[in-house]
Amino acid sequence: MGQADELLLAPRHTAETLRRYVTIWVVEVGGDLYVRSAAGSGGTWYRHARTTHEGRIRAGGVEADVTLQEAGNNTPDLTDAIQTEYHRIYDHHGPDITRGALSRRAQNATYRLLPR
Repeated sequence: MGQADELLLAPRHTAETLRRYVTIWVVEVGGDLYVRSAAGSGGTWYRHARTTHEGRIRAGGVEADVTLQEAGNNTPDLTDAIQTEYHRIYDHHGPDITRGALSRRAQNATYRLLPR
C-alpha cells in the first residue's frame, strides 16, 4: 500500500459497521503509513476516526483493517519527514490543491496507520 498515492479509508463506526469510504492522500515514512485531514481536526472523517481509532483501508487491490494512531504531535524530525514526503509526492498538484494537506492544522490532524 505504500506505493499508492491515495487510499480509501473508512473509519469504524461500531464493531460491526464502517462509515463511508473517503479518498485520502497517504505517505510512507520509515516504513509507516501516515494520512492527514486537510480540514484539520474538524474534518468529518477525522472526527469519526477519533471515536474508535479503527478503520479499514483499500489501495492497490489490498484491503486491511487498521488502527489509527494520532501522530499530530510527533517529534519535530518525524513531523518534518512527513511534511517532506507530502511535498515530494503531491506538490505537482499545485499550491491551491495541496495547501490544506500541508497546513499546520493538517499536520496536527495526522494519523499513523497500524495493521490490526
